[in-house]
Amino acid sequence: MAKRDVESVASEVIEMPEEVSDEKKGKTVISIEDLPGVGPATADKLRKSGYDELVKIATASPHELEEAADIGVETAKKTINAARDALEMGYEPADRIMERRKSIGKIQTGSKELDKLLGGGVETQAITEAYGKFSSGKCIAGSTPVFYLNDEQSHLEPIEETYAKYAGMHGEKPFENGFIVEGAPISVYGLTGEGLTKERVSHIYKEKVEKLVKIETKRGRELSITLPHRLLTLSSEGIVWKQAGEILKGDCIACPRALSVSGAGALTEDDAYFLGFFVAEGTANPLSIDTTDEVLKDWLAQYVQNRFGFTPTIEKRVSEKENRKPVYRVLLRERTSELLKDLRNSNAAGKHVPQEVFTASESVKKAFLAGYVEGDGYLGSMVELTTKSKKLAEDLAYLCTMLGITASRTRKQHKKYGVFQRVFIGGESRKAFEELPYKLKKYVAGGSRTLHGYPQETTRLIKNVFKNSLGGGRGKHKKVFGKSAIREESEMLWAIFSGAPKQRITPQTMASVISFFNEGAQYLNGLLAGNALAGTDRVKQLDLISKLPFAFTLLHEKLKMSKAGVKNYLSRGIPEEKTGEVSSIVKNELENRLALLKKGIEQLKIVACFEWDEVKQAASIDYDGFVYDFVVPNGHTFIGGNIPTLLHNTQLGFQLSINVQKPVDQGGLGGACLFVDSESTFRPERISQVAKSMGLDLEEVLKNIFVAKAVNSDHQMVLIDKAEKIVKEKNIKIVIIDSITSLFRMDYMGRGALGERQQKLNKHLHTLQKLADTYNIAIYITNQVMDDPSIMFGDPTKPIGGHVLAHLATYRVYLRKGKEEKRIARLVDSPNLPEAECVFRVTPEGLKD
Repeated sequence: MAKRDVESVASEVIEMPEEVSDEKKGKTVISIEDLPGVGPATADKLRKSGYDELVKIATASPHELEEAADIGVETAKKTINAARDALEMGYEPADRIMERRKSIGKIQTGSKELDKLLGGGVETQAITEAYGKFSSGKCIAGSTPVFYLNDEQSHLEPIEETYAKYAGMHGEKPFENGFIVEGAPISVYGLTGEGLTKERVSHIYKEKVEKLVKIETKRGRELSITLPHRLLTLSSEGIVWKQAGEILKGDCIACPRALSVSGAGALTEDDAYFLGFFVAEGTANPLSIDTTDEVLKDWLAQYVQNRFGFTPTIEKRVSEKENRKPVYRVLLRERTSELLKDLRNSNAAGKHVPQEVFTASESVKKAFLAGYVEGDGYLGSMVELTTKSKKLAEDLAYLCTMLGITASRTRKQHKKYGVFQRVFIGGESRKAFEELPYKLKKYVAGGSRTLHGYPQETTRLIKNVFKNSLGGGRGKHKKVFGKSAIREESEMLWAIFSGAPKQRITPQTMASVISFFNEGAQYLNGLLAGNALAGTDRVKQLDLISKLPFAFTLLHEKLKMSKAGVKNYLSRGIPEEKTGEVSSIVKNELENRLALLKKGIEQLKIVACFEWDEVKQAASIDYDGFVYDFVVPNGHTFIGGNIPTLLHNTQLGFQLSINVQKPVDQGGLGGACLFVDSESTFRPERISQVAKSMGLDLEEVLKNIFVAKAVNSDHQMVLIDKAEKIVKEKNIKIVIIDSITSLFRMDYMGRGALGERQQKLNKHLHTLQKLADTYNIAIYITNQVMDDPSIMFGDPTKPIGGHVLAHLATYRVYLRKGKEEKRIARLVDSPNLPEAECVFRVTPEGLKD
């Protein structure tokens, strides 16, 4: 038999029969046996089912009591009402509530500032929720390239090298599960409200892990990241930050469409072209550049003469094979090393893009790329840049992104020369190569369909936005924003709204979609402003109804009428007494559709800001080493990977489990702790460390903490349902659950299970609150967080649990990291305290100011 939660039961009205024929009529109810319809056998059944107190019976539903005690529904109603009468469950004056609240206890946290924020400490008869990101965990493998700047000088190197470099300069400190370096004067490009902007890095972090997720994409991206690390993904429902451990084959991840990096530099365009050509065709021994083209040979000789003040020796080598052009070797002198720098001694596998090029002007970047293409590039249906150097392939991919060029990467095996790194460019991005300042080549990018671009999830998202806002059948009546009207303007838009085409849409089509939706938003606003249904002018009523983006008859359920009845309004007019109701319902429908449309427009604008790369493979791998992270306070993101990719960057419970055991005059409640562990976070070693620093008896402290490990959400609920016995027997004064939502998220995955998950969570929280009220104990829960996709810039942290948890938690505290040991606590919700912040420290001795 289905059970209902306490909240629904509390609002239920139970009708009491007028006559009570039981001999207990009029008898004062003191025990369960005194209730009407309850004899010794029934009382025994009720107690075995957990209904061992009048308050539990009073808050039960008739069906729950019927099932527990095997009694009839009518008898159950009488029993419940008698229990409620005995407990005087109903209205009471506020002064009595005030008097009862005087018995409320406060458990101090160890930090006076945090206690002040919470109104004296963690309160009994209340649920206190804390949420936040308590440790980094969102890290990347040490070999992952990251792009950063130091005093305007750019660097693209493995993050483990960056950490080692600055740890050597500034030292490292233990921090939570790993180590941090602070004071490194570096900046990264991260996603903020202004787009991709240069942001300061406050710390570099590392920790050791045993598992990573290796992600490979169709464009050739390779990422090895920790399971909690988040990537921005796209689905038919919109954009969402998704943990690496949840990434699946076919998911699309966000990549920067362009990376605007520029600064003052000494390089000229000719310098850059020379460097690009040297990287492609130059050698260290002898220091020289080879070319088969006489024009380039002459340009190189003239450039060297002008730039370095000497006339280079040029050797001409003629092949014995027919139809082979002679090779000109332009011999350079050591004087060129001032420009070549470390390229002077590099071999084919060690070639790279000089750091000065990354921070140079756009024209200088283009000149370098032109020099490289003329030396070792292929211009055709695809643009291809091939090299033996893995580092150079990474550099070229980043350089392309800085010029707004979308590049892909792969490897190819040559029978004679081994593995080559291949950077290739297709589709619209090829047009950028038409504009490079070549000395020789001319290139015209022909028409072609790219396999990349906006993925099919984009077209599905667009179709869903249309369906939920401007869509809806009108039968034979032509809609102003209907598919037939769209087809007259754009076959592509019509195809998207009709059936999500297989081809991927272009940026131009995306711009047309957003423009169309903006016009649609204006149209809906116009309908809302001119809502004439509340009047009596039938002509105006019919005119508005004819312009609605949905069939008027679809409102029949909200009007509590049949479709035929609503249809009669179209021929006979809306009755005067119904115009207000009809007008209100139409207005609500239009407002809901307009809100969905505006949300869709914002999502599509964000989608348009990025390139999207499809995941080809995602697998968990063993890993025995350190992982690293840049801590970026503003935006929480940075650019990294072998191709530029956008990367995201329970101590209080332990303290409370100890402090609750202290006497009241020392900030405790002189009681024990019940700890429900759902994430394997309980560490007796940490309890011992803090208790020892406080001079407490370690053995007694540990004996007064009763721990249960929950294996699933049902088990977690049962542990709380059966907690009353141990609460009474062991003088429990605080119940800690770490965390409240993790097992619910695991057991109820997907939107289809959301309703059931929230219903069970609601019941679980009501059970906790009833436990707190009945026994005057404190409830402290930690909560998991997610990144809100609607908050693209700034801190997207949002607690799990939705409105259910938001309404039932008495106090909500958002905890986040500060520098070193510092934590920042923000009270975001309370019935009687103002929103405020405080700072405290997590030390080996526990929480301190």
